[in-house]
Amino acid sequence: MILTNIESAPVIALSSGTGNVGSQIGISASGFLPTDTTCSFFSPSSSGVMTSAACVTVGGTWSGGFMVGNVLPGAYVIEATGNQGDFAQAILAVE
Repeated sequence: MILTNIESAPVIALSSGTGNVGSQIGISASGFLPTDTTCSFFSPSSSGVMTSAACVTVGGTWSGGFMVGNVLPGAYVIEATGNQGDFAQAILAVE
């Protein structure tokens, strides 16, 4: 008998890949470690692109969202990070 350990890499999905200043963006995330007790969403591209960010974690599945801050149009990296060091990224285009 061969045992195979299959692990899923963390991924995040934005409710919309584009948004305007002031729009609400939802985030769903999966594949994170079930031992993560806290999670956070932020943008390494710009600290101002996300306001009122919130994250809730339950057994490796996360949900939350943020409001698009007052930033110039462009592409911004959105990152989800768990307290065990696991993370995933997605791109948000601000119009």
